[in-house]
Amino acid sequence: MDDFLYVNIEGRYIFKILGKATMKNSKNLSDFIDLNFDEIIDLSFEMSETTYMDSTFLGMIAKIAIELKTKKNKKLVVLNPSQEAKGFLKQTGITKFIDIINEEEIKSESLKAISLETNDNMNDKSRYILEMHEVLMNLNDENKKVFQSVVDAMKKVVK
Repeated sequence: MDDFLYVNIEGRYIFKILGKATMKNSKNLSDFIDLNFDEIIDLSFEMSETTYMDSTFLGMIAKIAIELKTKKNKKLVVLNPSQEAKGFLKQTGITKFIDIINEEEIKSESLKAISLETNDNMNDKSRYILEMHEVLMNLNDENKKVFQSVVDAMKKVVK
C-alpha cells in the first residue's frame, strides 16, 4: 500500500509514509503541508514502512527541510527510517539537512489518511516535478551532475 497518514497534535505534525513515495503521490502531500504550513510547529516523517522514494519525493523532502529551517528555524525530523529510506536520504545528501531519530514506531491505526487523488493538469505536474528536481540538484555538486539532465529535459516540457 502506497499511502500517507498523519496526526496533528497541537501543531506537531507526524506523517507516516507507507510503501512507495513517488511523483505520483508527493504533490498531494506537499500541497497538504503548504496549506497547513502556518500552523505547523514541528514536522516529522515516520518512514519505518517506506520501501522506495523517487527523486521527486526526495526533492520534496529537501524543499520542506529548507523551508522549515529558513521560515521557522526548525529541522525536519525523520523517524525510524527503513534501510531503503535511509539509503535514499544519504545518497542525495538530504541527511545533512534533517534529523534522524529512532524511537517507538507510530501505529497506523491512530493516524488519518491524506487523499491521494489529484486534479492537477499535466503542466502543473510537470512544473512540480521540475521544481523538486531543481531543489534536489542544488543540494550539492554530486546531485547537480546526476539531476542536471532531468532538469534540462523538464524545462523543455514545462510551458
